Amino acid sequence: MLKINDQRSDQSDLKGMTKITSAILILRKGKSAAWTADLDNQMIDWTRQYINWLETAATAMKESKAAK
Repeated sequence: MLKINDQRSDQSDLKGMTKITSAILILRKGKSAAWTADLDNQMIDWTRQYINWLETAATAMKESKAAK
């Protein structure tokens, strides 16, 4: 992890994404009324933006290099 001012940056830590993804899949498969098409579209959009950030942002690139 990249350290900024001796503090670890967790911006690109994807550990929580597996839990989020699993929860969404459960809601989708269960056809939960709480998981609307609008929420699904918002999550897809957010995920695309996050992936773009991981691939292009200077901070993300520094963390990627530091992890190697």
